[in-house]
Amino acid sequence: PPLIVLLVSTIVYGNQAYENKKNYDAVHRTLNDPNAELEDIDRAEQWLERYYYSAPLSHPLSWLLVVSNKQAKAELDESRNRGEQLFWQAIQKAPSIDKKLQAANAYTKALPSGQRVGDAKAIIAQSEEPLRQQIEQQWWNPVVQAPTMIAKLHAVQAYQKALPDGQHQAEVKNILAQIEEFLRKEEEQRLWQPVEQATSLTAKLEAARAYQKALPSGQHQAEINNLLVEIAEALRDEEEQRLWQPVLDAKSGSFSLQKAVAQDYLLEKPDGKYAAEAKQIIAQAEEALREEEKALREEEKALRERKETRWWQPVEQTKFLSTKANKARAYLDA
Repeated sequence: PPLIVLLVSTIVYGNQAYENKKNYDAVHRTLNDPNAELEDIDRAEQWLERYYYSAPLSHPLSWLLVVSNKQAKAELDESRNRGEQLFWQAIQKAPSIDKKLQAANAYTKALPSGQRVGDAKAIIAQSEEPLRQQIEQQWWNPVVQAPTMIAKLHAVQAYQKALPDGQHQAEVKNILAQIEEFLRKEEEQRLWQPVEQATSLTAKLEAARAYQKALPSGQHQAEINNLLVEIAEALRDEEEQRLWQPVLDAKSGSFSLQKAVAQDYLLEKPDGKYAAEAKQIIAQAEEALREEEKALREEEKALRERKETRWWQPVEQTKFLSTKANKARAYLDA
C-alpha cells in the first residue's frame, strides 16, 4: 500500500508539475515581453499570486522542480514594481493636465492597491478642477467673443450641449433671453418695415396681413388693426371711384350712355356710395330720352306734313287734268 500511494501521488503531482511548468513558462514569457498587453500581464500576475498563496504541500513537485513559492513571490513583486514604475512614469511625463489625469485614472484602474495609489488619487483631485476650468473656458470663450447675436446663439447652444451642468448656466439663461428679445425685435422690424415703406394700398395691405399672420401678438398689432380698417375703407373708396368715374366721364355724352354707365355702376354696387346719384342720373336720362323721343316723333310728324304739302300742293294747283294726273302719280310714288 505505501508503494501504491507513492506511485499514485507521483503520477498526480507529476501531472500537476507538468501543467504548472507550462503555465509558468507562459507567465514567464508574458512578464518578460515588453509588448505584452495589460490584460495578459494581469492574468500572469494573478497566476503567480494564486501559486504563491497555495500551500507548498499542495504542489510539492512543482515547488521543487518548477518554481518555489519564494521565487513566484519575487517575480510577482518584480512585475508589479515594474508596472508601478511604468504607470507612475506615465503620470510624471504627462505633457498636459488632461494627459496627467488620464494617466492617473489608468494607474488607479490598473493598480487599485498600488504603492502610490494615494498619490494618484491626489493628482486626480488636483487635475480635475483645472481641467474642468480649462474645458469651461474652451466652450465659454466663443460665447464671449461672438461678433454677432446669431454667432452668440450658436456658441451658447454648443456650450449647453457640451456642458449641461457648466458654471455659466445662469449667464446662459440671461444671454438666451437677450438673444430671444433681440431676434423678436429684429423679426418685428423685418415684418413692419414693408408696411411702412409700401408705396400702394395693395402692397401695404399685403405687408400688414403678412405681419399679422407671422406675429399675431406683435407690438404693432393695434396699429395693424387700425391700418387694416383704413386700408379697407380706402380700397372701398378707390373701388367706388373706379366704378363711378365712367359715370362722371359720360356726363358730356348722350343720355343713353349716361344711363348705361349708371346702370353698370348699380350692377356692381347696388348699395354703393353713389347709388342714389346713379338712380337719379338714370331717371333723368330716361326722362330726357323720353323727351327726345317725343321731340323726334313731333319732328317726324312735321316732316311728313311738309312732305305731304310739298307733293300734294302741285296736284291742287294744277288746272289741267293730264298734268294733275301726272302730279297725282308723282305724289303716290313719293
